[in-house]
Amino acid sequence: MQEVKVPTTTTNGSLVGLLISDQMLSLKRLEFKWTWPEFIVPYVATVSSIEFLIAADAWTIKTVIQFLKYLPRLKRLIATIAQEEDDSTVDENMTTPATARTSLSHLEIRGSHCSTLYTIEYAFQCFSQLVIFRWFGSTPNITMIQSSQWERLISKYLPLLVKLYLDIQLYGDNVSSLIVDDVLPQTDFWIKRKWSVECAKSSVYEDAYFIVKPFYSA
Repeated sequence: MQEVKVPTTTTNGSLVGLLISDQMLSLKRLEFKWTWPEFIVPYVATVSSIEFLIAADAWTIKTVIQFLKYLPRLKRLIATIAQEEDDSTVDENMTTPATARTSLSHLEIRGSHCSTLYTIEYAFQCFSQLVIFRWFGSTPNITMIQSSQWERLISKYLPLLVKLYLDIQLYGDNVSSLIVDDVLPQTDFWIKRKWSVECAKSSVYEDAYFIVKPFYSA
Protein backbone atom coordinates (compact mmCIF):
# COMPACT_ATOMS: atom_id res chain seq x y z
CA MET A 1 0.00 0.00 0.00
CA GLN A 2 1.38 3.39 -1.02
CA GLU A 3 -1.17 5.78 0.49
CA VAL A 4 -3.66 6.01 3.38
CA LYS A 5 -6.20 8.79 3.90
CA VAL A 6 -7.78 9.20 7.32
CA PRO A 7 -11.26 10.69 6.65
CA THR A 8 -13.22 13.33 8.53
CA THR A 9 -15.50 10.83 10.24
CA THR A 10 -12.72 8.76 11.80
CA THR A 11 -12.70 8.93 15.60
CA ASN A 12 -11.19 5.58 16.59
CA GLY A 13 -7.51 6.40 16.97
CA SER A 14 -6.46 2.92 18.06
CA LEU A 15 -8.10 1.30 15.03
CA VAL A 16 -6.46 3.71 12.58
CA GLY A 17 -3.12 3.36 14.35
CA LEU A 18 -3.22 -0.41 14.03
CA LEU A 19 -4.21 -0.13 10.36
CA ILE A 20 -1.27 2.14 9.68
CA SER A 21 1.08 -0.16 11.60
CA ASP A 22 -0.02 -3.12 9.51
CA GLN A 23 0.96 -1.27 6.35
CA MET A 24 4.14 0.38 7.56
CA LEU A 25 6.53 -1.57 5.38
CA SER A 26 5.01 -0.21 2.18
CA LEU A 27 3.15 2.97 3.22
CA LYS A 28 4.67 6.08 1.62
CA ARG A 29 2.01 8.75 2.03
CA LEU A 30 -0.40 9.52 4.89
CA GLU A 31 -3.09 12.20 4.89
CA PHE A 32 -5.06 13.26 7.97
CA LYS A 33 -8.34 15.03 7.16
CA TRP A 34 -9.51 16.81 10.30
CA THR A 35 -8.36 13.97 12.52
CA TRP A 36 -6.06 14.89 15.38
CA PRO A 37 -2.76 12.97 14.96
CA GLU A 38 -2.12 12.74 18.70
CA PHE A 39 -5.09 10.39 19.00
CA ILE A 40 -3.65 8.09 16.34
CA VAL A 41 0.12 8.07 16.40
CA PRO A 42 0.45 6.64 19.96
CA TYR A 43 -1.24 3.50 18.65
CA VAL A 44 1.23 3.07 15.82
CA ALA A 45 3.30 0.04 16.78
CA THR A 46 6.13 0.27 14.26
CA VAL A 47 8.41 2.93 12.85
CA SER A 48 6.93 4.33 9.67
CA SER A 49 8.28 4.30 6.13
CA ILE A 50 6.11 7.36 5.37
CA GLU A 51 7.85 9.96 3.19
CA PHE A 52 4.97 12.39 2.64
CA LEU A 53 2.55 13.54 5.37
CA ILE A 54 -0.40 15.91 5.01
CA ALA A 55 -2.07 17.11 8.20
CA ALA A 56 -5.13 19.33 7.87
CA ASP A 57 -5.40 20.14 11.56
CA ALA A 58 -3.17 22.70 13.20
CA TRP A 59 0.00 21.34 14.78
CA THR A 60 2.59 23.29 16.67
CA ILE A 61 6.20 22.76 15.67
CA LYS A 62 6.75 21.13 19.06
CA THR A 63 3.95 18.66 18.31
CA VAL A 64 5.51 17.83 14.95
CA ILE A 65 8.81 17.06 16.65
CA GLN A 66 7.08 14.66 19.05
CA PHE A 67 5.88 12.56 16.13
CA LEU A 68 9.11 12.55 14.15
CA LYS A 69 10.36 9.52 16.09
CA TYR A 70 7.75 7.54 14.15
CA LEU A 71 8.69 9.14 10.83
CA PRO A 72 12.46 8.90 10.31
CA ARG A 73 12.07 8.79 6.51
CA LEU A 74 9.73 11.76 6.25
CA LYS A 75 10.81 14.04 3.41
CA ARG A 76 7.80 16.28 2.89
CA LEU A 77 5.29 17.75 5.34
CA ILE A 78 2.25 19.88 4.49
CA ALA A 79 0.37 21.22 7.50
CA THR A 80 -1.38 24.11 9.13
CA ILE A 81 1.02 25.16 11.87
CA ALA A 82 -0.37 26.78 14.98
CA GLN A 83 1.54 29.60 16.61
CA GLU A 84 3.71 28.53 19.51
CA GLU A 85 2.59 29.98 22.83
CA ASP A 86 6.07 31.11 23.82
CA ASP A 87 7.01 34.24 21.89
CA SER A 88 10.39 34.59 23.55
CA THR A 89 13.69 34.40 21.71
CA VAL A 90 14.59 30.94 20.49
CA ASP A 91 17.09 29.23 22.78
CA GLU A 92 20.15 28.48 20.64
CA ASN A 93 21.24 25.81 23.13
CA MET A 94 17.94 23.95 22.86
CA THR A 95 18.44 20.37 21.72
CA THR A 96 16.05 18.73 19.27
CA PRO A 97 17.27 15.10 19.04
CA ALA A 98 14.19 13.96 17.13
CA THR A 99 14.92 16.24 14.19
CA ALA A 100 18.42 14.83 13.80
CA ARG A 101 16.90 11.56 12.62
CA THR A 102 14.54 12.96 10.03
CA SER A 103 15.27 13.60 6.37
CA LEU A 104 12.60 16.33 6.10
CA SER A 105 13.62 18.59 3.23
CA HIS A 106 10.29 20.10 2.14
CA LEU A 107 8.06 21.96 4.61
CA GLU A 108 4.86 23.67 3.51
CA ILE A 109 2.78 25.65 6.02
CA ARG A 110 -0.69 26.55 4.78
CA GLY A 111 -3.19 29.06 6.06
CA SER A 112 -1.38 29.74 9.31
CA HIS A 113 -1.65 32.92 11.37
CA CYS A 114 1.52 34.13 13.09
CA SER A 115 1.75 37.39 15.00
CA THR A 116 5.51 37.05 15.59
CA LEU A 117 8.51 35.40 13.93
CA TYR A 118 9.01 33.06 16.90
CA THR A 119 7.22 30.07 15.34
CA ILE A 120 9.01 30.48 12.00
CA GLU A 121 12.39 30.82 13.70
CA TYR A 122 11.70 27.76 15.84
CA ALA A 123 10.76 25.75 12.74
CA PHE A 124 13.93 26.83 10.93
CA GLN A 125 16.09 25.90 13.88
CA CYS A 126 14.50 22.46 14.14
CA PHE A 127 14.55 21.70 10.40
CA SER A 128 17.84 23.18 9.26
CA GLN A 129 18.13 20.64 6.43
CA LEU A 130 15.21 22.18 4.48
CA VAL A 131 15.68 22.57 0.74
CA ILE A 132 12.17 23.90 0.03
CA PHE A 133 10.08 26.07 2.34
CA ARG A 134 6.61 27.46 1.68
CA TRP A 135 4.44 29.58 3.94
CA PHE A 136 1.03 30.91 3.00
CA GLY A 137 -0.53 32.85 5.85
CA SER A 138 -1.58 36.12 7.42
CA THR A 139 -0.32 38.41 10.16
CA PRO A 140 -0.95 41.82 11.74
CA ASN A 141 2.79 42.21 12.45
CA ILE A 142 4.77 44.21 9.90
CA THR A 143 7.97 42.45 11.00
CA MET A 144 6.70 39.28 9.32
CA ILE A 145 6.96 40.88 5.88
CA GLN A 146 10.35 42.54 6.26
CA SER A 147 12.82 40.96 3.86
CA SER A 148 15.69 41.76 6.23
CA GLN A 149 14.14 39.53 8.90
CA TRP A 150 13.73 36.59 6.51
CA GLU A 151 17.27 37.12 5.25
CA ARG A 152 18.55 36.95 8.82
CA LEU A 153 16.70 33.73 9.64
CA ILE A 154 17.58 31.94 6.41
CA SER A 155 21.25 32.90 6.65
CA LYS A 156 21.38 31.68 10.22
CA TYR A 157 19.41 28.43 10.06
CA LEU A 158 18.88 27.19 6.48
CA PRO A 159 22.18 26.75 4.64
CA LEU A 160 20.69 24.20 2.21
CA LEU A 161 17.56 26.16 1.21
CA VAL A 162 17.14 26.37 -2.57
CA LYS A 163 13.49 27.33 -3.07
CA LEU A 164 11.53 29.82 -0.96
CA TYR A 165 7.83 30.56 -1.42
CA LEU A 166 6.10 33.15 0.77
CA ASP A 167 2.61 34.55 0.33
CA ILE A 168 1.86 36.65 3.40
CA GLN A 169 -1.11 38.93 3.95
CA LEU A 170 -0.58 41.88 6.27
CA TYR A 171 -3.75 43.27 7.82
CA GLY A 172 -4.67 45.61 10.66
CA ASP A 173 -3.38 48.98 11.79
CA ASN A 174 0.12 48.50 10.39
CA VAL A 175 -1.10 48.54 6.79
CA SER A 176 -1.73 52.29 6.74
CA SER A 177 1.80 53.07 7.97
CA LEU A 178 3.51 50.55 5.69
CA ILE A 179 6.18 51.98 3.38
CA VAL A 180 6.71 49.36 0.69
CA ASP A 181 10.34 50.26 -0.01
CA ASP A 182 11.20 49.67 3.65
CA VAL A 183 10.31 45.96 3.52
CA LEU A 184 11.94 45.21 0.17
CA PRO A 185 15.52 43.81 -0.05
CA GLN A 186 18.44 46.11 0.58
CA THR A 187 21.16 43.53 -0.25
CA ASP A 188 22.04 41.11 -3.07
CA PHE A 189 21.12 38.11 -0.87
CA TRP A 190 17.92 37.53 -2.85
CA ILE A 191 19.41 37.97 -6.32
CA LYS A 192 22.19 35.51 -5.56
CA ARG A 193 19.56 32.90 -4.67
CA LYS A 194 17.43 33.82 -7.68
CA TRP A 195 14.38 34.71 -5.58
CA SER A 196 12.01 37.50 -6.54
CA VAL A 197 10.45 39.69 -3.84
CA GLU A 198 7.27 41.72 -4.24
CA CYS A 199 5.17 43.81 -1.90
CA ALA A 200 1.82 45.32 -2.86
CA LYS A 201 -0.36 47.55 -0.73
CA SER A 202 -4.11 47.89 -1.25
CA SER A 203 -5.94 50.96 -0.02
CA VAL A 204 -9.25 49.43 -1.11
CA TYR A 205 -9.04 46.27 0.99
CA GLU A 206 -6.74 47.80 3.65
CA ASP A 207 -4.20 45.01 3.45
CA ALA A 208 -0.85 44.27 1.85
CA TYR A 209 0.82 41.21 0.36
CA PHE A 210 4.43 40.12 0.59
CA ILE A 211 5.33 37.51 -2.04
CA VAL A 212 8.60 35.65 -2.54
CA LYS A 213 9.21 32.97 -5.15
CA PRO A 214 12.03 31.65 -7.32
CA PHE A 215 12.69 33.50 -10.57
CA TYR A 216 10.46 32.34 -13.42
CA SER A 217 8.22 30.42 -11.02
CA ALA A 218 4.54 30.24 -11.92
